Amino acid sequence: MDLAEHWPSWRLIGCTLVFTLGFGPIAAVGKSSHSSLVVDPNARGAPQVTRLYEARGQNIVGYPLNKDGLPSRRPDWELDGGLRGAVWVGFDGAGYLYVSDSVLNQVRIYSPGASGDAAPAQVVQLPDGGPHGAGGCAMAVNKAGYIFATVIIDGFSCSTTVLIYAPVTEQPATWLPQPIHTISMPMQPYLQDMVVDSSGRLYLTGGRAIFIYDDPINDWQAPSQTVLPTGTEYSIFPPIAVDSDNNDVYFQTQLRCCRPWQNVDAHAARSLSGVGRDRITESLNCDDDGESPNQYSLAVNRNWLMYVCEDPNVLFVSHNRPGHQEAVEKLPGGYGLLLWP
Repeated sequence: MDLAEHWPSWRLIGCTLVFTLGFGPIAAVGKSSHSSLVVDPNARGAPQVTRLYEARGQNIVGYPLNKDGLPSRRPDWELDGGLRGAVWVGFDGAGYLYVSDSVLNQVRIYSPGASGDAAPAQVVQLPDGGPHGAGGCAMAVNKAGYIFATVIIDGFSCSTTVLIYAPVTEQPATWLPQPIHTISMPMQPYLQDMVVDSSGRLYLTGGRAIFIYDDPINDWQAPSQTVLPTGTEYSIFPPIAVDSDNNDVYFQTQLRCCRPWQNVDAHAARSLSGVGRDRITESLNCDDDGESPNQYSLAVNRNWLMYVCEDPNVLFVSHNRPGHQEAVEKLPGGYGLLLWP
């Protein structure tokens, strides 16, 4: 199986989510579950606890982590907030929540501590993606509140044009944000994932390579460095993630194995210091039906890999260590993941 033949896989977001949200398997991950959650109405001023946040179409949920960093099996926080197609989630340094909505074609920003049916404090209306494009797609936010956003094009994937918006939370609600810069990701027809790390570096990928912008606000014209496959890695595939403890970058890959037409699916972790080989974890459980092991999103901490599969649409959790790792948790699937703070 050659995974490259099956990317991009965001067609479910560009097509199925836009036109059929509310029916079938996507409805199952998009429905509200207020009855099963306990939301503290006074949580606005409470200290933030680290959660794994997951975009599920019509809502965002947050799973608390135990002292080992393992997500709970039940979310303890939820936001509906008028969402219809939530696919990516982010936070700024002040705790504002940002959601890219593929149905509303917006980035919706919610005040710190918002939950339940809270209305957004600000909305960024995204541009039209063209004759076959509609809706927000990949998105990231840095600590200062700069937004990096893309829109769906060709009906199924994210544009390689990244729109950069200045912070909006201090602007009046009537203000209409406009991009201050645009980044054009090189070499790829579609963008599949983007991440901002704690120092503000921006990571973009459409597969085959990861492009890193050390200062995307002031030096956006070209990547500062490029991550390419090494050793037995067949290629680099989305999704990607950055470990906040050491800034190692993680990505999905296939390993050349056994015979030329046989590959082993895995995650790889690379130190950007250039010291040591990539750490390889064989941990994919995305191909129960024999098809491609496509993943929507990835989040990592020191002990755990957390990733959402397309089919079956499940959030898997496995150990973050070399070698073959079976999933230790299987949670309801959605789309984008984020560990915060």
